[in-house]
Amino acid sequence: MDEDLDLLGAVEADIVADAPIAPTLRRVILLGGRAGSSPLRDWAARELNGYDDLADLPRYRRIPSAICVDATVGNTWRKGYVISPNVLPEYAREVFEGGPTFFQGIGTIEAMAREARQAGGSTRITHRYSMDLCRELDKGSPFQETTALYWQVTASNLEGIVERVKTVLAELTGAMRSGTPVGAPLPDSAVVSEAVRAILGTAGRSSRT
Repeated sequence: MDEDLDLLGAVEADIVADAPIAPTLRRVILLGGRAGSSPLRDWAARELNGYDDLADLPRYRRIPSAICVDATVGNTWRKGYVISPNVLPEYAREVFEGGPTFFQGIGTIEAMAREARQAGGSTRITHRYSMDLCRELDKGSPFQETTALYWQVTASNLEGIVERVKTVLAELTGAMRSGTPVGAPLPDSAVVSEAVRAILGTAGRSSRT
């Protein structure tokens, strides 16, 4: 690889052209490696490959969404019936009222957004304990059978995650450029560290389980 490759300039060009996010993030991994910034490299890699730990998950990857059920109540079939989190057992309320978390790589989220758009504008996201909670909801109600509990997530909200990543990327690049002369192949490591601290620090981390 050319040692003089202007990676920062290439990332800037991608942002201006609104290029696909995945190749740009790969450039950022290279930029982080060249500049000696593990946090920058790790952020881009997690956005590409997905997050393993909730503690590392940015707040923008949690989407407040409608909580819905499919259920038979007496002779009535209800599909996509919106419920309040207060209907759920107390231990599940905080989890559900905050909305689903998205650990997947950004390419998967983009695909989910496209599929949701094609399917009418939204998609269902379930929780691993959804069926257990369905049984809890039916306790004491002999004429009710809840068959599904899920969040109804809009395509726009999924697209919003992608746009937020693009915005964070633009903010990082702008912060690095402010301390780097145009044409310089790499920002100084101190400039990168300050940009990461200022931008990724304010992006936040999820504190919910």
